[in-house]
Amino acid sequence: MTLLRFAATAFAVSLCSSLALAQAPSPNEILLGQSVDLSGPASPRQKLLKEASDAYIRSVNAKGGVNGRKIRVISLDNKGNKDETVATINQLVEKDKVMGIYMMSGTANVTAVLPYLQENKVPLFGITSGTVSLRKHNPYLYHYKASYGDELAKMAEHLSTVGIQRVGIIYLRSSFGKENLGAAEAALAGRNLQVIAKAEVAESGEDAPAAAAIVAKAKPQAVVLVSVSGTAPKIVSAYRALDEKAMLLGLSVLSSDLLYKELGDKARGTIIAQTVPYPWDRSTRIVAEYQDTMKAMGVKDISVAGMEGYLSARILVEALKTGGRGVTRESLIRVLDNTGEQNLGGYRYAFTPTDHNGSKYVDITLIGRGGRLQR
Repeated sequence: MTLLRFAATAFAVSLCSSLALAQAPSPNEILLGQSVDLSGPASPRQKLLKEASDAYIRSVNAKGGVNGRKIRVISLDNKGNKDETVATINQLVEKDKVMGIYMMSGTANVTAVLPYLQENKVPLFGITSGTVSLRKHNPYLYHYKASYGDELAKMAEHLSTVGIQRVGIIYLRSSFGKENLGAAEAALAGRNLQVIAKAEVAESGEDAPAAAAIVAKAKPQAVVLVSVSGTAPKIVSAYRALDEKAMLLGLSVLSSDLLYKELGDKARGTIIAQTVPYPWDRSTRIVAEYQDTMKAMGVKDISVAGMEGYLSARILVEALKTGGRGVTRESLIRVLDNTGEQNLGGYRYAFTPTDHNGSKYVDITLIGRGGRLQR
């Protein structure tokens, strides 16, 4: 085979491969995909997000869909596992030919599939991870909420304001934990707060008592928990058995709702950063809309995680509406890139071609009596 014929054959194979992965738009349906942890360490919180997101999609479809097209979501369980994530994303893109992926979970999982999604020009909207390394600009990745760096900066500001000086950190033995340990240390140093002890915990939480003992021995005034929802109750329980006085603070993915369900009053006083509006404040229009939609769709529990799931789906649907009846992967990306400043009933976000970090909104809440979140 001549070099020219070889090059032509290689190009044809490449072109056929690209066409095989192309999303074929349906005149009556918008097909979206999810690779989400429904049985692994982040599953307790992810199920709440998915429940609210699904409820909103059902409400949209009940009103005729988006520009006459119903939304269908294919959700696959990645079990919080990187290899499972790669397999599910391959299925969604190559077999199901979804328009895009949204509300995906897991720092390591997202990192593993980003090159593949970028190569195939598939947009990924609304990952639940706020890890800082994923905030570097990627033309196919869009964030609807603040980063963990933003959350940790808010925590450090709060600790400085209330006079805390000596801080401990307990973090997960994972890519999520180790990266955000660095972000926590940087945020605390920025407020001249001293990290006097730190310890790591397996995602299973089996060694939480040993980690708690290491940090408690140093007698910190506050402890920052770099954990996800499945592991957090074991860490909090282990630490409170040794120290009832230190302030405990966690990232939004720790999930205040589930922490209280697991621990009851042992969770009281824990401070949680939040990246969405307070979901019980009906004076904020987007919150009232969330509550009303959940009630209409038969979802009984109002929660922070539910508010996040609702926002993720709501912002994406707004972009699909703007894209018109013939919206495709390519036109959806153009719409998102040119969103500009938006105020969705009290929640502000913006996307530009060079900045896909939609929001920096962070609030501080505390688990109070009966598990009620206080601001």
